[in-house]
Amino acid sequence: MVDYEELQYNFTPYDYAIVVAVLVITAIIGFYYVWEAQSSKNTREFLVANKTLGLTPLILSAAATSLSSGSLLGTPMEAYCNGAQLIVSCFASIIGSAIATYTTVPVLYKLNVNTTNQYIEYRFNRFLRVVPALVSVLQNSLLTASITYVTALVLTQATGLHLWVSIGLIAGLCIVYSSLGGFVAVIWTDVFQMIMIVVSYIMMVVMGTMEGGGFSQIWERNRIGQRTTFFHWTSSPISKIGRAHV
Repeated sequence: MVDYEELQYNFTPYDYAIVVAVLVITAIIGFYYVWEAQSSKNTREFLVANKTLGLTPLILSAAATSLSSGSLLGTPMEAYCNGAQLIVSCFASIIGSAIATYTTVPVLYKLNVNTTNQYIEYRFNRFLRVVPALVSVLQNSLLTASITYVTALVLTQATGLHLWVSIGLIAGLCIVYSSLGGFVAVIWTDVFQMIMIVVSYIMMVVMGTMEGGGFSQIWERNRIGQRTTFFHWTSSPISKIGRAHV
C-alpha cells in the first residue's frame, strides 16, 4: 500500500481540485436527471428511457460498466506479476460480445422486454425468472461491495478521508442518482466517467513512457522480467490462464 504521508506530500491543491471536480460533476449530472425523472410517467421511461438514447452514450456506458475500479487496479497488477498472458481472456470477451450483439440483443429488442429475466418468464415460466434474478442480486451485491470498497480505498489514500466516510460518500451518491434518476442518469454519469478514464489512461501511458525512458526501454525491461509472453497455451486446470480459460 502506498505510504499516505508520501502520497499526501505529492498531492497538490490542483490534484484535490480535480478529485472534487470529478465528484461534483458526477453529482450534478446524476441529480439533474433525478430532477428530470420527476416528470416520468411510466416505468419503461424510467428503466430504458423509451429507447431514445443514441448508440455512442450506450457504448461508452457499457464500457464504463465493465471497467470497474477492481479491473482498473487489478489488471495492471496481474500483468506486472504474471505477464501479459491475461490478454487471451479479451478474445473470449470479444467473441462473446459479438455473438450476443447479433443473436440475443435483437431478439430482446424486438420483444420489447426490459430485462433478460422478463424474457425468461415469457419463454419458460415465472419460477425460472425468479431464480436467476435472485442469483443475479446476490452476485451483484457482492461485486458492488468489493468495487465500492476498492474505490473508497483509493479515495482514502488520495485525500485522507476516513475509509467509512469514503464508502458512504461513493455509495450514497451512486444509490441516489441510480434509484431516483433511472437509466438515463446512469448512462450519462457513465459517459462522463468513461471520458475521465480514457483521458487518465492516456496521460498515464504518456507520462509512464517518458519516465521509463521510452517505449523500447520499457519493452526491454518487461522482456527481461518475462512479462511479454502473450500466448502461453496450456490446458492445465491449475494454470491461471490458458486454453481452458479462453
